[in-house]
Amino acid sequence: MGDTKRTTGKSPKGGSILKLIEGMKKVQDLSKKADDLKQKIAKYCVDLDFETPTYGTPEQQREQIKEWLQAHHDIIKKIEELRMSIFRTNLLTLVTIENAITELMDW
Repeated sequence: MGDTKRTTGKSPKGGSILKLIEGMKKVQDLSKKADDLKQKIAKYCVDLDFETPTYGTPEQQREQIKEWLQAHHDIIKKIEELRMSIFRTNLLTLVTIENAITELMDW
């Protein structure tokens, strides 16, 4: 069987080295965070004019939503980087199965 402790390698931006399983778990956790932020943005972005803003003044609420949007963008970017690292590792890792050598990705 293949080496399940294979690392995803260093990212071009100097990121840390993760095991494949750690990288996949991190993608899953970050996806949940992104979904939570998306729900917050949807909920607080649609306040009606006659309602009192939840986060102080309308300007403060706009700033809070901008922060959430930026955080969501950053999380999605990190997920993409992790997925590319996992894909690259799966492509470059060779495993031997029944005397045949193949890429982890093909297995």
